[in-house]
Amino acid sequence: MDRNGNIVMGEFTGVTAEFTKQENETMKFEPTVYNVYARVDSKNRVTKIFSTCFEQAQETDVLIKSGSGDEFVHVGYYKLYNGNETHRYKIENNILTECSAKEIEEEFSSFPPLPETPEQKITKLEIENTVLKTQQNELDELILDTNYQLLLLQENITDIV
Repeated sequence: MDRNGNIVMGEFTGVTAEFTKQENETMKFEPTVYNVYARVDSKNRVTKIFSTCFEQAQETDVLIKSGSGDEFVHVGYYKLYNGNETHRYKIENNILTECSAKEIEEEFSSFPPLPETPEQKITKLEIENTVLKTQQNELDELILDTNYQLLLLQENITDIV
């Protein structure tokens, strides 16, 4: 007992209560064992990792590890996705492994292109506008020249000084 009268260790005997040996045996702590599972997509890439403390496994889920303690309960320390939103882990032969750089690149290249930012749209439109202005100027010059040639022809002018 500590100085406040709390039991620190050992069997429950003395001032607080008296237990028989059998009662002491039933008071022993048995840790709860939890399973950690991974859920995968059609390409065996891990989409979810969870503990049986909070969720029951489905038939297709893959057991990663079992045990007691915080690491088997709170499994949020698994970062399932890389910075580019590709999957970090896969299940290979029922074992959790990291995806290779090649697999990550293949997955990333399969993503649809990102939408243009407003700045990219403005730049694209400015370039298109410049091209259109150039084309319009060329057409204007062609029209003016054609009209001039037509006027000369109508007025029967052949020699201009």
